[in-house]
Amino acid sequence: MVLLLPLAAATASLACRSCDRRAALLPRARPLNAAPPSACTPPSPHPQLRTPRAAELIRMCDGSRFAPSDGEAGSAPPPPPPTQSESSSSPPPVDWTLGDVASGAALFVLLHAIAQTAAGASADPKGLAALGRVCSTASFVGVQQAAGLPASRWLPRGDCAAEAQPAFQQPLAPLAACALFAAVAFAPPLALRIAGYATEAQALMPSARPLPGAAHAVELLLAAPITEEIFFRGWLLSGLRRAGVDERGALAASALCFSLWHLGSGDGLLFYGLLGAMLGLVYQRSGSLLWVPMATHCLWNLLIVVVRWQSM
Repeated sequence: MVLLLPLAAATASLACRSCDRRAALLPRARPLNAAPPSACTPPSPHPQLRTPRAAELIRMCDGSRFAPSDGEAGSAPPPPPPTQSESSSSPPPVDWTLGDVASGAALFVLLHAIAQTAAGASADPKGLAALGRVCSTASFVGVQQAAGLPASRWLPRGDCAAEAQPAFQQPLAPLAACALFAAVAFAPPLALRIAGYATEAQALMPSARPLPGAAHAVELLLAAPITEEIFFRGWLLSGLRRAGVDERGALAASALCFSLWHLGSGDGLLFYGLLGAMLGLVYQRSGSLLWVPMATHCLWNLLIVVVRWQSM
């Protein structure tokens, strides 16, 4: 009996070594979310075995030293985190409703009407028109802030659109966009004038007006473009997207509202609808950089002022 004990111990040792060699030949899968081994990281003395047969062999030979943790065997590895392109291409979260957008738009119109009425009742209506626009827009932003919607959620970010194109983020992008829209807007009247239809061509051009005074020029070239872009592109277009409206629908709806906003200006709903669509497209393609449509709008108003003056 004493002689059999060393023989049994030697047999068990050979069996365990055989099990270790068999387990080493089996594939050991690395978790999907684990980082690849590097030269700076020493190999782990207790590798996690994803092959059930290999783990079973090790458990038979060496107890539970290399056994997988609870829930590891038989459970699927966690999915990899979404890439940056996937997260940026996903639509914005639906945290608004169309009722919220409609009530916000009504509030902006009401505040603007109050400010313009107060400016019109003053001794210098055109001189205070720019101040009225700024005050009404600032009041709108303040009400949104008090209602739990800070300006940081809808004012320029620059990285919220997956389709953002670097060409629309360049300093000369507003000038190029203004020139392109001018070519589209003035091509029909120019063609009619060349064909000999001067009267019809003049009807498609902005109505003739003299150069504005200094106070009115500030309103046309600075106050109006900046405040309108803050609301129609920065707030309304983003609000429609957050309410679940797709990109094209939000662009069309904001352009229609922009056209109705200029109702009675004398240039027609179609003209301002196309202008609103162009400004919204520039805003989207720039990655929600609000300064791009602002600068484009300012340049366009300057061009219209010059064209009206030259038409006299």
